[in-house]
Amino acid sequence: MKKPLCVINQKWVRGVPVPGHSNIRAKQPWESKWKSGCSNLDRGQAYLYSPITTGRRCCAREGHTPLPLLTRKKPLYVTLATSRALANTGGVKNLLLCLTLGITMLFTAEAQMSVEVTLPQNQFLPGENLVAAVRITNRSGQKLKLGAEEDWLRFDVESRDGSIIAKLSEPVVVGEFELDAMQVATKRVDLAPHFNMTQLGRYSITATVKIKAWDRELVSSPKSFDLIHGAKLWEQEFGVPHATETATGSPEVRKYILEQANYLKGQLRMYLRLTDSSGARTFRVFPIGQMVSFSRPEAQLDKSSNLHVLYANGPHSFSYTVFNPEGDLTARDIYEFTATRPRLRVNDEGQITVNGGARRVTASLESTATPPAVPAKSNP
Repeated sequence: MKKPLCVINQKWVRGVPVPGHSNIRAKQPWESKWKSGCSNLDRGQAYLYSPITTGRRCCAREGHTPLPLLTRKKPLYVTLATSRALANTGGVKNLLLCLTLGITMLFTAEAQMSVEVTLPQNQFLPGENLVAAVRITNRSGQKLKLGAEEDWLRFDVESRDGSIIAKLSEPVVVGEFELDAMQVATKRVDLAPHFNMTQLGRYSITATVKIKAWDRELVSSPKSFDLIHGAKLWEQEFGVPHATETATGSPEVRKYILEQANYLKGQLRMYLRLTDSSGARTFRVFPIGQMVSFSRPEAQLDKSSNLHVLYANGPHSFSYTVFNPEGDLTARDIYEFTATRPRLRVNDEGQITVNGGARRVTASLESTATPPAVPAKSNP
């Protein structure tokens, strides 16, 4: 009788053949075929594919005998195989030995290194920048080199029901660096352009760091977030000015859309969405800022198709922002409600300024807007 074959990995890539068994491919454990038992596996073989995060029992032999229930926050994917069903005592001992070795190796690696994913907020609009920060802590007592390979840092996104979100492209984080003992490195990646996240709902992100020197991969705990709906407040089509005055032809038509989202239980935020003329293609989503519930934004376009937005962000304060046709923020100011309420005003040259109120000057907020002209006073 052949000795049991034990293959241990921290994470299987979906659809990749199991080593030594090309006819068996790694599957998601919450799929129906895995819930029903081992009927989809070869007869005479014994397999275990158990994500310890789920706390589910998986089959260990063709007789559908469940393994002891294991619980752990971080994922561990283990595959065990023997040439015969594990009905004899020696097979059971080898199975337990493989499990013990795999879990011991994982605990040792996690004690030396840790990987954590953080997000700047817990809710996003579809198309908004989703910058994930991966925090890597080195407690191994030795200097490590990371980032030399293109796939040294990988991301996976799953929906609430466990479905894998399709990748539009692979997020590539290039640049080799050294991480000394007891140091922390943080890498930030905008995942929005790389994953097909269009449906509203709850998602989770996991990051995998490959440590080439150890021939090992570390997987972070899932970080959850929600894609929420934004209510449309205002929209306006506009033509994108040509880069040069001598250029001819019809201009490209785009659309500015102001949206309001209920963020964190009653906290309202306003967003700018820049799309094509049909609204089907989104070029950019920019979070303008927090707004009060009774505020109705005042929006106007100048002669260069720049968008000027003025809205109440507090009981006695107004936020003034300017965006160019590419969706870039070019100016931001805060105006206080004084004897008069701040309002947008268009002059004869098509320039827009804020009329009324008093512009607040703060050290942390640098204005790039032109303040309204002060009328000259005649001497008596």
